[in-house]
Amino acid sequence: MRVWGLVLTAALVSLAGTGRLSAQTTEAAEPAVIQSAVLILDKDTLFSGTKYGQRILAEIQLARETLQSENTTIADGLTAEETALAEGRPTMEPAAFRAAADAFDAKVLQIRREQADKEAAIQTQLATAQAEFDAAVRPILAQIMSSRGGAVLMGRRDVILYLGAVDITLDAIAQVDLQLGDGTASGQ
Repeated sequence: MRVWGLVLTAALVSLAGTGRLSAQTTEAAEPAVIQSAVLILDKDTLFSGTKYGQRILAEIQLARETLQSENTTIADGLTAEETALAEGRPTMEPAAFRAAADAFDAKVLQIRREQADKEAAIQTQLATAQAEFDAAVRPILAQIMSSRGGAVLMGRRDVILYLGAVDITLDAIAQVDLQLGDGTASGQ
């Protein structure tokens, strides 16, 4: 044991004398930034982790909550209308009831189509906003790639194994927040 301690001490003194120890200590204290031709990015985390993406997600969430509230109000109204129709059946002529029931069914189907169209519009709004986000962050990602010596940027989902230092997601989030803010002119 004592021999290994002497060997280790001699190696440290030798390294300190050449200046290599101090250089290694300095490098270890700084965060590791690896120059790599292949870099990794988690697109979902980039989108949800930036102020820009969070603003979009909040807008979409608000639209969905508004639609859900509207759906609940409509459903309550339709339930009341259906109950009134069912309660009135004993006093109605069969043909009159059938006509009223068919009209109610047609109304329900029309409302379902309208509400489905509204949900589709929200999905389209999200897809459009994500495409705009992707276009806005592309130059920032290119800057990060250039500074890291990157030639290829791959999605994290497409990679089986990698060193964490080639993942630029957190750097990209910081740069997007710095350069674009929440994506609005006043959000910077």
